[in-house]
Amino acid sequence: MIVDQLNVFIHEMMKAAQTLTPKPSEYLVFNNPDESNDQWYILIFFPDASQQNEAIKNGVCYQIHKFVWDSMSQSNDFKGLNKTILFESGTIPKEEKEVHKIISEAIKKSESLLKEQGQTNPEICSICGHPFGGHQAMGIPDEVSGVPTGGWMTCSEENCNCFRTWDMQVIQ
Repeated sequence: MIVDQLNVFIHEMMKAAQTLTPKPSEYLVFNNPDESNDQWYILIFFPDASQQNEAIKNGVCYQIHKFVWDSMSQSNDFKGLNKTILFESGTIPKEEKEVHKIISEAIKKSESLLKEQGQTNPEICSICGHPFGGHQAMGIPDEVSGVPTGGWMTCSEENCNCFRTWDMQVIQ
């Protein structure tokens, strides 16, 4: 089953990520059976909001996101799989009701991002609700061109854990 393959893959990624600072603590993989496109969600948790914030700001979340996204896109087992990778803080709740709440919030966040795609100059961030203009884009230079061709965006509001990725193609 795909969920078993995803769990093995993410478990191995979590072991490798233990060298990062701060390091993720646990993960949750689920599928939304209500969606016609068979969307899979990977929630990666940091122990608390301050560690999640640090991981967002220093690029750890981006490194994890890029590794998971690229590896899954290149794998025959996961090629073409619709996936959403999100970062959370705290622990996976023990009570089923609270797990469903986290799942529902992740689905809503993903749907907001999809609705926002293609919009030019949104005024308000669909993830955190802060003014979008205050978000900061960061990137890592491409080895060939020396220009950042991908990276992450984060909210400039203190203690906001908004995270999104961006990428572009360099035409030569």
